Amino acid sequence: MSSVREAGQAERRRRILEAALDLFARNGFHRTSTCQIARAAGVAEGTIFNHFPTKKDLLVAAAAQVVDDYFREESEALPAGPTLEALRETFHSRLELALRQADHIRFLLGELLLNREMRQAYFDAVVLRLTDHLVRLLEQRIAQGFLRPCNTRVVAGALVGSFLTFLLVALLDEERRLLTQPLSEISDELARLFLYGLQPAPAEG
Repeated sequence: MSSVREAGQAERRRRILEAALDLFARNGFHRTSTCQIARAAGVAEGTIFNHFPTKKDLLVAAAAQVVDDYFREESEALPAGPTLEALRETFHSRLELALRQADHIRFLLGELLLNREMRQAYFDAVVLRLTDHLVRLLEQRIAQGFLRPCNTRVVAGALVGSFLTFLLVALLDEERRLLTQPLSEISDELARLFLYGLQPAPAEG
């Protein structure tokens, strides 16, 4: 009975987050009420506050959900082959997802950067979590012999900052005037840039 109840709570939480993201992106954070969110999610308004004490907490959780969608695979599920291929596949799938969720991500970036308190909460819930995730992935790749030993925290922070900046450019380029190449080509170039910098890549067997 407990597991059924927990599954029901998780499903309600998911519906609330999806409804909140859609309404926030369409109407803005301040013009969206919890009553509207509850109606769109098919729950009572009080149910929202059972999961999220404030509307700000709901916003941060929605931002964290976007990151969870990006990194929902466990480390063990990532490609176990060469790092270039793993990076190429990862960049391609994440950029594809970002373009599908472009309205949500644009809203989150714009809304959160305007408010210092929300910005800090976003940093804790999203940027730090994303960095921690990448640290684990880097450590795994080092242990497998695919990467040289390095300061994984510094490298993960650089990867997060670089990728988020590139993602911002991609989202601003709505008419694809700058990023005109297919996603497969963009992903391949990003993977090579992150792995080799601008140095010649080693011969590929």
